Amino acid sequence: MDGIDITSTTKIENEWIYDFAESINSIKDNTQKAIAKEFNNEINKPIYLPPYDPHSQFHLSKIHI
Repeated sequence: MDGIDITSTTKIENEWIYDFAESINSIKDNTQKAIAKEFNNEINKPIYLPPYDPHSQFHLSKIHI
């Protein structure tokens, strides 16, 4: 809630409402950006596969149907 600006006490009610709404929008935008960045980092992690082993029991050429 650090983004909410309540430092001025001379504002009229409509200004307070506007500034509060702007602060909430700023918090929402920053939260969405942080979540999107975390999601992007998660889905773009490199996938490390074990090295190919031709002697593996799961080798496709050894499957008999």
